[in-house]
Amino acid sequence: MAFCTHCGNRTEPAARFCVKCGRSLQTEPGPAVDSKIQDYNQSDKRFARASRTLVSQLNLARAKWFQLLKEVIADELPEGTRGIVNDAFEDHRSVTIAEQGTPAAYPFNSVAGDTVEAAVICWQIQNAVAFAMQRKTYIKGNELDDLMAAVVEAVKDEPRWVISLGGMFGESGGIDDDSMAIVLGHYLLGDPAKSSKVAVAREIIRERGMPFLRALTYIGTATAFGDARTMQELMASMNT
Repeated sequence: MAFCTHCGNRTEPAARFCVKCGRSLQTEPGPAVDSKIQDYNQSDKRFARASRTLVSQLNLARAKWFQLLKEVIADELPEGTRGIVNDAFEDHRSVTIAEQGTPAAYPFNSVAGDTVEAAVICWQIQNAVAFAMQRKTYIKGNELDDLMAAVVEAVKDEPRWVISLGGMFGESGGIDDDSMAIVLGHYLLGDPAKSSKVAVAREIIRERGMPFLRALTYIGTATAFGDARTMQELMASMNT
């Protein structure tokens, strides 16, 4: 069995280079290599736990956010206008919008229950990773692939997450608040036109809805990485 002296990766006996880091291999493990293997196994376990908790927390956050968002929009739509039509992220619910009518950052070709929720998940992952790497140091740059691999494993039986990961690895390059507000405004009201009520919904989502979901996403991320202090601070800031 060959071992990489750089990362401790086990490889095939005849291998000359590590498929994980590209370094040359040695034929017998030494103490340093055994230590690297142990470190990587511990890292894998940490990310497996964190990813499972993160997925659960983001699911809970999204459900809470969506319910409150619908209530706020319904209360603030002009009197006499038709209210929310699509009140759930269900596959059969959709709005027919030409592809060129959706924001460039929206990673899917249709505005339907499954793809809209998947886009929200994309947004959540994007913000969770930014928080974990930029606001905090839960993960380092070279650990991002390991975290995402753990997330992929954790969500393999969750169809909406699988769709979202396909969108993340597409060409859109990330989805911003305004793009999410546009798509959600059309979807919730079942209105493909740039109507006044869609404009009202879009403003509510952009100015209040997305910041609220971002805060919930940050809390879920802190929880996933065991940062109780930051979680409590974030929750306290939401209550002020």
